[in-house]
Amino acid sequence: MDAVLHRVSSPTFVGRADELAALDGALGRAAAGVPAFAFVAGESGVGKSRLVTEFESRAREAGARTFVGHCLELGGTAIPYAPLVDALRPLAREVAESGSDLTEQLSPSTRAALAELLPELGGAAAPTAADPTARQSRVFEALLALIERLGQREPVVIVLEDLHWADPSTRDFLTFLVRSARAERLCL
Repeated sequence: MDAVLHRVSSPTFVGRADELAALDGALGRAAAGVPAFAFVAGESGVGKSRLVTEFESRAREAGARTFVGHCLELGGTAIPYAPLVDALRPLAREVAESGSDLTEQLSPSTRAALAELLPELGGAAAPTAADPTARQSRVFEALLALIERLGQREPVVIVLEDLHWADPSTRDFLTFLVRSARAERLCL
């Protein structure tokens, strides 16, 4: 089963200079405080994941904080925010293990909304709102505040693999993020 869960990819990066330059340019804009959004699309097997892996490595070398989440096709079942939780899980572990101050400057309500997704990122989760739209709005604003907070230290790169399988909540958040990001040091 382990072999099925890992992507096969060449350790040697060949070609794709233009595509990599476009991603590097997006990272440069993000580092300067201009949020940048890029999509890597193509047929299965053309090297999208290898391109993104190379970009992730370059982003880390350039000092960016990189998060990677994977969307999964679950046969019609949707787990809300699954790729975002996947991407932020290492941050949650860091906060839990080291008592990191990454979330200390966030408001208690923001931390409570984050705790709905990853308990390690906040205190006690806020009571679930009767209005799902209000709950979703709090989660969206909390995630944006977290990205802004992280970007104060270094540019933030978020990679979401296989976005075509994203659940509706994740797609809604991405729409919100693209429309709401103004000066965050974010490359998505």
